[in-house]
This record gives sequence, C-alpha cells and structure tokens, in this order.
Amino acid sequence: MGIDRQVTEFGEHVRGWRMVLGLTAQQVSERAGITRDTLRKIESGNPNVSFNSVTQVLEQQRARIVAQLCEQRGHGALD
Repeated sequence: MGIDRQVTEFGEHVRGWRMVLGLTAQQVSERAGITRDTLRKIESGNPNVSFNSVTQVLEQQRARIVAQLCEQRGHGALD
C-alpha cells in the first residue's frame, strides 16, 4: 500500500472517530486549536498538513475517548 493510500485511510479513521464520538468538525477544530479547513484536510488525507496539527487532533480525540470510557464505567475522569 502506498503512502498516499495510508494517509487517506488515516484521515478516514480520524473522521470516523470524530463521528463515533458525536463531535462536529467545529467542535474538534476548536478544541484542537486548528481551523476547520485544517481538520477537513486531515480527514480527507491531504499530506500537506503539519504534523503538529495532526497530533493536536489526535490528542483531543484521545481525551474525549478516555472521558467517555470513564463515564461508561461509572468513574469520573479523574478517579
């Protein structure tokens, strides 16, 4: 599999997780400190997005996943 296809699949996964988490593009971009256009580029597999922007989105989604798992298990995020 070529790098272009891998980047595209990565973007699809980022979008998929956003959808699973029930977040809008606006919510994710604001929480990650990036523009909606940058998030759109990440989700569409544009290879010209800065690595820093990608890591900001991943960190934001990771935090949201942890919070949801804690809620599902009946724990607060800081328990």
